[in-house]
Amino acid sequence: MRMSDKILIPFSGGVNSTYSLYRWLTESDAEVIARHGIDDFQDDDHNAQELERVENITNFLKKE
Repeated sequence: MRMSDKILIPFSGGVNSTYSLYRWLTESDAEVIARHGIDDFQDDDHNAQELERVENITNFLKKE
């Protein structure tokens, strides 16, 4: 992989996207870009909490 490679991870916070994000962060030198999309709109509070959980997972994986 070239240093300029970028990987886009559509991240839901579920098992598959978390594992994919973890693998790319730990096994490559690529710039990893994780994006979260809302697929089930409930209300602003619920979506804000979900986004916060996804950000927490992403930040934890990047640190570790």
